[in-house]
Amino acid sequence: MSEYGFHLVRLVLTGPGLADAEIRFSRGLNVISGPSDTGKTFILQCIDFMLGARDAPHEIPQADGYTTVVLEIAALADTLTYSLSRALRGGSFLLRAPDGSERVLSETHSAGRSDTVSEFLLDLCGLSGNRVRKNARGETRSLSFRDLAHLIVIAEEDIIRSQSPVLSGQYTTRTVEKSVFRLLLSGVDDSAVVAADEPRVSRARVDAKEEVLQELASQARAQLAELAINSDAVALQDQLIRLESACADAESRLTDVGASINSIETRRRDSWTRLRQIDSRMEVLRGLAERFALLRLQYESDMQRLDAIAEAGLRLNDLNVERCPVCGASPEHHDISHRSERADPNAVAGASAIEASRIRSLMSDLDATRGEIADEARRIASEKAVLEGVLSDLASTLAASLRPQAGELTVSMRTIRDERDRVRQAIALYKQLAQVEAMADGLEDGGQSAGSSSTPDVSASDVDMLAQEAESRLRAWNFPALDRVTFSETDWDIVISGRRRASHGKGVRAVTHAAFTTALLAYCESRQLPHPGFVVMDSPLVVYREPDASDPAFSADVKGAFFRDLAATFANSQALVLENEEPPDELTASGTVTCVRFTGTNIGRSGFIPARSTTASE
Repeated sequence: MSEYGFHLVRLVLTGPGLADAEIRFSRGLNVISGPSDTGKTFILQCIDFMLGARDAPHEIPQADGYTTVVLEIAALADTLTYSLSRALRGGSFLLRAPDGSERVLSETHSAGRSDTVSEFLLDLCGLSGNRVRKNARGETRSLSFRDLAHLIVIAEEDIIRSQSPVLSGQYTTRTVEKSVFRLLLSGVDDSAVVAADEPRVSRARVDAKEEVLQELASQARAQLAELAINSDAVALQDQLIRLESACADAESRLTDVGASINSIETRRRDSWTRLRQIDSRMEVLRGLAERFALLRLQYESDMQRLDAIAEAGLRLNDLNVERCPVCGASPEHHDISHRSERADPNAVAGASAIEASRIRSLMSDLDATRGEIADEARRIASEKAVLEGVLSDLASTLAASLRPQAGELTVSMRTIRDERDRVRQAIALYKQLAQVEAMADGLEDGGQSAGSSSTPDVSASDVDMLAQEAESRLRAWNFPALDRVTFSETDWDIVISGRRRASHGKGVRAVTHAAFTTALLAYCESRQLPHPGFVVMDSPLVVYREPDASDPAFSADVKGAFFRDLAATFANSQALVLENEEPPDELTASGTVTCVRFTGTNIGRSGFIPARSTTASE
């Protein structure tokens, strides 16, 4: 897992009375596809705007009424999520931190200020406080996040241009852009560069510069002494490789243990959920059992009453009627109005027997139901006992094995990281010391200092490794007739199979620009060098729509190979591609790529901004 950069989580457009326009992103490859005028380019402009661009996204009719853009980002080091809000008309940002606190960030970068969006983003990327050279005299200024933007957010009109991906095309910013490129390749900024003097500067100025250089060298040596480093730069490089390997191994093991813990926690949650369901069901069954027991008693009481009625009816025939029950008169003096029709005792006994039979049937059904309830209660009680045992075993596994392993690995990884950071700091100090000594030698020889070089230098080995990364990308994409990819310090661009990138048609320039941009991300990620951690590219596969007759024919599988390689290479960082076409079906179905398809119609998702109902206006 990278310690530098962040990835995009969510982009939202809000406005009063309007449904939010929202799109979510994930780590790895994200593809937003669809026809023109569905908002793909507008999404890129919103992302760039939320990364500090001065110009607001171009106005489009669908965005009328929307007032605010929200971009959520997650740091790669700790996955904490931050939210940036900004009015579409421009101005400052509102930052909401993971703990819920809020603060206002200025949209303008300023050296020494921490309350700017540029400084906030640079800090996430591990580039805060760096300085870059701004002119041929070696004068420097603080790095701004906007100095990196053209290397990570590539608009459609930029991806096909013949200019080097390193350079924006502005003459006044060429030195800064080259310095930024060198910083990303080496991880070393221009803090140690000293501006060159004019030829008319007196010897006193030269002496003063020598004094400064000596002070810088002394400080570097003192810091090396504080680090208690006894190895030289070459040995430290070897040690750094071993530490990075050990750190990667510890991270991998910690990830495996974390996955096991997550799996067990998931099983625990599922078991707890089932236990709660069982407890709830047992309460219901107990309540039903109590109610059915009372109903059984009621049925038994009814049976006793019916038996009594039947018995009494049969006995009525045995009684002699002597006096009127109303007035007490003897039979010969009974009043006719006191007579009532006498029920047949046998009929009463028969009706009672029929009702008793019905109640016996109900009692039989009730007894069957009570038996079913008792069986279910015994079954789920047995299941509950098993679940409780499973929970106990899982808790024991977590407490006795996995959590101690995770704790030990965390401590081990923290120790390795601390040592790795110490070694990195020492290597940086050795590089700084070498630069300072080279500057001092230049002063002693009467030549120009390193700061007065007309252009920032780049390491031949660094650009060669970057070219190899670009070659790996193109080879994985089935780029036709590919021989070798090199880097030209004249063009500050890659050369493909001996041919300058700029000499190709715009279709090939788009694909090779994408190769350069993704190669730079892969280069920094593999070497744990600071980088924003993501790239956004608009229409890199334009070659399929507008082929160039002068260029070699592309394989029909370039598109599929392009998407498959990005999905496999950038699983831990983020690549966002805006295209008219979708990735291959098998890649989409695999779940390794996040796809959003805009249809431009009423079927599916029309575009980035939800269609508005016209019923109210009609």
